[in-house]
Amino acid sequence: PNATLLPPGWPEPFTQPEHASNEWALDGTHTATGAPLLAGDPHLGLSFPGLWYLVRIDTPQGSLAGATAPGMPFLVIGHNGRIAWTFTTSSADTQDIFEEQPIQGGLYATPDGPRPFTLREERIRIRGTPDELLTVRETRHGPVISDLDPDAPRILALRATMLDADTAAAGLLALSRATTLEQAIAAAPLISAPVQNLLIADKYGIALATTGRVPIRASGDGAFPVSGTDATHDWTGFASGRDLPTIIRPPSGRIVNANERTAPPDFRVYLGRDWPGDFRARRIRTLLDAKPRFTAADFAAMQADATSAFAAAILPRLRALPPPDGIATTAAALLRNWDGAMAEDLPQPLILNAWMSRFYAALLERTGASRQLAPWQESVADALGPRATFWCGDDCTTLLRSTLADSTSTLAARFGPDPTAWRWGTVHEALFAHPLLSRLPLIGRLGIISTPVPGDDTTLFRGGDDTGALQSRHGAAFRGVYDLSDLDRSLFMIAPGQSGNLLSRHARDMLEPWRSGQTVLLDPHPTGLAGRIRLEP
Repeated sequence: PNATLLPPGWPEPFTQPEHASNEWALDGTHTATGAPLLAGDPHLGLSFPGLWYLVRIDTPQGSLAGATAPGMPFLVIGHNGRIAWTFTTSSADTQDIFEEQPIQGGLYATPDGPRPFTLREERIRIRGTPDELLTVRETRHGPVISDLDPDAPRILALRATMLDADTAAAGLLALSRATTLEQAIAAAPLISAPVQNLLIADKYGIALATTGRVPIRASGDGAFPVSGTDATHDWTGFASGRDLPTIIRPPSGRIVNANERTAPPDFRVYLGRDWPGDFRARRIRTLLDAKPRFTAADFAAMQADATSAFAAAILPRLRALPPPDGIATTAAALLRNWDGAMAEDLPQPLILNAWMSRFYAALLERTGASRQLAPWQESVADALGPRATFWCGDDCTTLLRSTLADSTSTLAARFGPDPTAWRWGTVHEALFAHPLLSRLPLIGRLGIISTPVPGDDTTLFRGGDDTGALQSRHGAAFRGVYDLSDLDRSLFMIAPGQSGNLLSRHARDMLEPWRSGQTVLLDPHPTGLAGRIRLEP
C-alpha cells in the first residue's frame, strides 16, 4: 500500500491495535456435567479505561450476562440464560480497491459510459477551532480514499461490505433472543459486518456460524487494485448464512478457532488469502487432548495458559544452530531443555522474543517487506521452514547467528552479563493506556497502568505488540467461560477495571485478578452491594 495514504502516526502504539481472539467449545460428552462448555476471549488493544463492561440484566422475559461496551445497546458476548456465544475474527476478504479513470469535466469512466462523481460534505467539529469541512467523492464502487493524499497520482475507490450493509443491531438483537443453536445460526447473517466466527452453545450442542456476508467477485481475488472502468472485477453478489463456513454438532464434540482458516482452500466461496498461523489453536487442541472431561474452571485455566506452540515449533531449528561465541552461547544453552512456557520469572521467553524480534526486523530489511504485509509470527515460521531461501538466500543460519549475537548483546547491556538472571517480566508488561491522557507531557503517566504478565503474542494468555518493544499492548481484556449446565455459574473477567472514572479504585482493581487468571461470577445473587443507581425516563 502507498504509505502516504496511511493515517498519521499509524501504526504507532495505541493507534491500530492487533485483532485476534480464542474460542473453543466441547459438547456434553467431554464435560464433567454432561452439558456443553464454551470459552471465548477477544483480543483487542488494551486501554484505560477498559473497553469492556461486565453486565447482568434481569427482566421478566429472561436474563443476559456477559460483556458489552460503552455506547453499545446490546450484549456483545455472553449468554441469555438459554444459549452462550462468542466471536473470533475470520480474516475474510471483504474489501477491494478499484482504480477509476477520470474523464474531463469531473466525470469518471464506467461500463455504461461517463458518470459524475457523487459528492457529499463531511463536517468535523473540533473544539476551540473552526469546523473542518471535508468533501468526499464517491464512485459506483465507493468512496475515493486516494483523496486523503492531495498528490496521489491515481484515483482509488474502496469497495467494502461494511460501507453498504445495514448495522449489526438486528443480528445482535436476534442473538440475544435466540434460545437454540438453530435460532442463533439464523441470527449470524444479520450481524452484517464484520465477518466473524460466531461460536454458539445451547444445552444440547455446539455450533460455529459465520456472520455477515462475503463478496462474490466476477473474476480475480481482490488482492491488488483493479481497474474500475469495466465490470471485469465487479462484485456480482454476496454469500452469507450457511453458504459460509458452518459447523453444527460435530461428531468430534468439539470446535476450536483462534483466527486460523475455517474452510479448505477449495471452499465454494472465496474467503481470502491471508490467514494467521494456527499456533494458538494447536495449543488449545493439545490441552483438550490431555484429559477426558472438563469443567468451567479447567477452561478458565486454559485461557491463562502461557505455553507457546509457536516456540515448540521453532525451537528444534534454533537448538540445532551453532551459536556464536560469548554471551550468545550461554543464552542459547538456556533454550535447550525449555518447554516454551512464557513465565514472567524465566529468562528463556526474553531470550527467544528478543532474538526473534531482531531476526524478524532483519528479514524485513533484507526483503523490503513491511510489517503490515508480513506479520512477524507467520514470517518467522516461514523463514525457519522449507522457504528459508526465499527469505535469507540460504538456510538462514548466518542471519540467525548474527541476530542472536546482536539481541543478547543488547540484553546484556540492559540486564547484566548473566543470562540466567534475566527475567521476562522485567520487559513484558501489559500496558493499559488512555488514548489521549497518556500522550500528554508531564501528566501522561497518570493515564497509563501496567503490570508484568506471562505469555506473549503466541500464547493463549496473549499479549504483545508490533513495535519490537516486547511489551503487551493488546490481549484478552475480557474472558468468558460458559457452563450450559447452569449458565449462572459461568465465569468472567475483565481488565483493568469496571469503572470508567480514572480516579476510581474500580477503574483498576481487576488488574491483578486478571493477570493471575482469576474469575468472577455474574449470578443473580451478589455477595455484596457497593452502590445503587436508579434510572428514570
